[in-house]
Amino acid sequence: MTKILSSDTPVHHPMTRTPTDARLADPPAVLATWTLTLRFALELVALFAIGAGARHVVGRGALGWGSGIAAAVVAATVWGVFGVPGDTRGNGRSPISVAGWTRVAIEAAVLCAGAAALGVMQRWTWFAALAAAIVVDHAGMMPRLRWLLRQR
Repeated sequence: MTKILSSDTPVHHPMTRTPTDARLADPPAVLATWTLTLRFALELVALFAIGAGARHVVGRGALGWGSGIAAAVVAATVWGVFGVPGDTRGNGRSPISVAGWTRVAIEAAVLCAGAAALGVMQRWTWFAALAAAIVVDHAGMMPRLRWLLRQR
């Protein structure tokens, strides 16, 4: 038997945001493809640089390789585990929900750690390129960053 709903009967769907849900009342802006592509490339470069920087600091032996891999895995895990519900990053769901400012701080820490690692290794051209790309990325991600900072 099919129930016909009148126009004023609320229909709830798991992906429908309700006005009473203050955290999701204003969804994040849809981002341009170039910003998402740049962000993905920045994440990969930063993770590689963090691993290479750890290996550079510790040394070239097995301990250096192990620390490089561990540093990159820890940074990637922190990046992937902590998120803001409803964020455009990934599927909008994360194992551990955090406030928007915390997510912004995590992203900035990982990206800046990648740049710092390049500086430690004295790869100044790569350092400058990564720093410039981070600035361009954040300019393109401004609607998302504003949305994140409004999330408590």
